[in-house]
Amino acid sequence: MPDQKNQSAALAKVIANAVAGAMIIGAAMLVFVGMMMPGWAQFSGPEATWLSIAFYVVAAAEVGIAFYLRAFIRKAQRSANPSVVQR
Repeated sequence: MPDQKNQSAALAKVIANAVAGAMIIGAAMLVFVGMMMPGWAQFSGPEATWLSIAFYVVAAAEVGIAFYLRAFIRKAQRSANPSVVQR
């Protein structure tokens, strides 16, 4: 039974890291779009600045959510009862 618990913990770690990694990649894509969007939409002046800032804020929030979900998944896995069979 301890071997199953170690495998389950390792799987939870991989899943948590995969979720966080995917969200961080998404945040990097948002930063890129935030840099390029004003030029693509041909905005200038304060509109271009606010558009970029909005994308940057959303990207920063996504990174924060990614780390929160990573911690939440790991915590849930550690506190799970190993004797309970999930189906």
